Amino acid sequence: MNLSLISNRYARALLAFAKDNGVEQVIHSQMKQLVNVYNELPQLSAIMINPILPVSTKKETLYVAVEQPNDVYKRFIDLVIKNGRETLLRNIALKYESLYCTEKNIVKGMLVTAVEPPAEVIASVERIFKTVINGTLELTTKVEPQIEGGFVLTFDTYRLDSSVKRQLRTIKKQFEVENSRMG
Repeated sequence: MNLSLISNRYARALLAFAKDNGVEQVIHSQMKQLVNVYNELPQLSAIMINPILPVSTKKETLYVAVEQPNDVYKRFIDLVIKNGRETLLRNIALKYESLYCTEKNIVKGMLVTAVEPPAEVIASVERIFKTVINGTLELTTKVEPQIEGGFVLTFDTYRLDSSVKRQLRTIKKQFEVENSRMG
């Protein structure tokens, strides 16, 4: 069976179960934590794939992967492992995140700056975003000194590049075009 389809089914079932228990936001937070652990520790995938490790070790590893796992999270992990789908957990968590954000009209965005942006700037970006798109912006910030100044805002399928690096590159291209006409 298609692994994406399986991940989708588990994520939908988890979202429905979490909604029935009134903990969909908590589960969303825990699924984000789980994805972050997978991203930071590639060994977690190796642990889930390993057929020699006992089920209890895999469960305990996944329980401690998130802060204060609730009962719904633990029951879901138990179900996934019982059905032998633990290798799909990262995909399930990513799909849950996507389904949750779609349902709650949350758009993920990334603000890249050369230095750490002040809280006022982040609040201003979120305020402007609300006037453009109906929804909530879940903004992540990232510092990349190589952009030299300005910012790059990415959300949904859009990218607003107002970095000094891009502006200098544009000026350089214009200069090269003008120089080639003269030469």
